[in-house]
Amino acid sequence: MNIFTFLASAVLLGQALTYSSAPTVTIKGGGYSGTCTNQTCAVTARLRLDMHDEAGKVSGNLEIFGALDGGGTITGGLEGDQLTFTTRASYCEITWFGRMQGKTIKGTYLVRLDDGSTQKGIWNVSRG
Repeated sequence: MNIFTFLASAVLLGQALTYSSAPTVTIKGGGYSGTCTNQTCAVTARLRLDMHDEAGKVSGNLEIFGALDGGGTITGGLEGDQLTFTTRASYCEITWFGRMQGKTIKGTYLVRLDDGSTQKGIWNVSRG
């Protein structure tokens, strides 16, 4: 059976076909714990992320414990399994990029300092 025969059969049977390159993920609220490492400065800290999404809009709070800064209120979005949000510290804005895989989120982040310089890092958290 070729793809056209399959599609025609599905339509005749009244089945809706959808295609998405990434699975749809819903964040129902709750906490994630893990670490972030500023690769520019070679510093690692623990973090806690509490968030939820409503129709793809993500909100919540990020706390960073240790030698790094940049936690606070998060605002962003979730599309498929791709998460993007920002936090703001007194001297920088951080954009966090992550991919959700089950109870884990792994990704990268970019720090834009007020003086125009940038730093980069990695982060990962798990739901616990």
